[in-house]
Amino acid sequence: MADRAAELRSELSEVSKAAAVRTSVDAYARASIEFFLWATLSGVCGKLLYDSARPPYAWYPLVLLDLLLIVDVFACYTRAKRLAAAEAHVQARMETLRRELQLDEPWSGGAAGTQP
Repeated sequence: MADRAAELRSELSEVSKAAAVRTSVDAYARASIEFFLWATLSGVCGKLLYDSARPPYAWYPLVLLDLLLIVDVFACYTRAKRLAAAEAHVQARMETLRRELQLDEPWSGGAAGTQP
């Protein structure tokens, strides 16, 4: 019984370290910033095209950059979704371990509280 609890506590320690790192937040932030830049650059490209009889030479590299940005937005967003799903799995495992060790139950004798 004590051996099982020690195994669960060591697994909880490892899972807690893995749950402390949230890389999906960084990926979502990058995707949102790039989306804002894409929208701004699309507006600039549209305005250049609308105001000119012929597209200026600077328009072509801007359109290429705009296309690269939107492709990277989708790549970052899908990566962020994948990372968030993995982080949710780690969080669920950590909650299961805490429940098995009775750490969050009051008056259970665990680390969360002691009986008066």
